[in-house]
Amino acid sequence: MKFKLVRANFISIAFIFLAGCASERNIQLSDNFWQNKQQKIAVATTKAPTPQFYRVGQQGLLDVAINNSMNKDLDKRLERIDLDWYQQLPVSFSDQLKKRNIYAKSYLNQLDPDDDNYQRIAAQIDSDKILVIKLEEIGAKREYFGFIPKGAPEAVCEMTGELIDVKNNQVLWRYKTTAELPVKGNWDQPPNYPNLTNALQLAVNSARQELVDSFFSGH
Repeated sequence: MKFKLVRANFISIAFIFLAGCASERNIQLSDNFWQNKQQKIAVATTKAPTPQFYRVGQQGLLDVAINNSMNKDLDKRLERIDLDWYQQLPVSFSDQLKKRNIYAKSYLNQLDPDDDNYQRIAAQIDSDKILVIKLEEIGAKREYFGFIPKGAPEAVCEMTGELIDVKNNQVLWRYKTTAELPVKGNWDQPPNYPNLTNALQLAVNSARQELVDSFFSGH
């Protein structure tokens, strides 16, 4: 009996985990969306994370302290990365929707990433759907074993887009893109790290274009 109970609990937990993973899958936008010329779309972004140096891999507390000390200049440079392009995405998406004869309005106040009360936002600008773009990660990523780097840093930009029908919270479109690009040439060029900065710009361009292509593909 005890074994059956443990097994049942394990299956329940596994099911919940798999359901959670499935809920985050990419969802292709239906062609029917483009036929509805009466709908009103609000386009918004969530508050962006601070560009940073992501240290991944097995690291103890001492390793983390050493790695942080060794990369102070890079941290400072990444914190100064310009995110104006991200703040302009609502305007860009709205303009593209208008060109396709769909009412769209950009919401310029960035949303709290943890607040999914989209009905309130949509009501403020008279919309029945909201297109939310989230910048999940931006900066550089490097893998470590302890305090030993396993390779050169790579530029990274990760974004997710979701179109939500606020009447029922149905996700009509979802796309997650991650661009990780190597640095051409020497990456360790303090204080401005031009090669790494160029790689990050390419990663941003790639992720942004992939998100746009997914939403507007064929239309």
